[in-house]
Amino acid sequence: MKLLKCALILFFIPSYQIEAQSICTDITSGQYFPLNIKKKKIIWNDTYYFETLIDTVEIQNKIYTEFIKEWENGNTETIFIRYEDGMVRKFEKCCEYDTTILPVEIEEGAVWLNADYKLKHEILSLAGTLKTPFCNYKNLLVVEVLTRDFKGYNYYYKKGYGYVGATKNGKLVSYLSPSN
Repeated sequence: MKLLKCALILFFIPSYQIEAQSICTDITSGQYFPLNIKKKKIIWNDTYYFETLIDTVEIQNKIYTEFIKEWENGNTETIFIRYEDGMVRKFEKCCEYDTTILPVEIEEGAVWLNADYKLKHEILSLAGTLKTPFCNYKNLLVVEVLTRDFKGYNYYYKKGYGYVGATKNGKLVSYLSPSN
């Protein structure tokens, strides 16, 4: 029985290490918001969700990539993302049109609003760092998202992998987990 337990532990450790290495590896090419990653596990405060690529769908004569966010408690949210002229856009059900997630020109100081004008986005850095329980990231795109009352988050994106974490008031509130 001890031998079986040891074998199982040794079987799972390498796959965990390989996945952790892939989300932690410094990539210098690719998009900051790729739409081809099949599944991510994202920790958010004291819970988590899986973000899973489903398919492509047509909305208002435009093709979107559909993702499902499935939270630990079973709640789900559908997200529709597409590229348009170099921009990453998200369909907003509230407003029946798109919000820019990332603009064409990825440069420090770029500012834009979301579809309902409630959130302001600003690129703070192209060389951001983020320390999570699994990775020490560098060379990240950092986007600050503020509400009208200046409460908000900093979101971190890694080239070739996309979203890797978020902070609020300098404290880590969200990050990728290497386990699915």
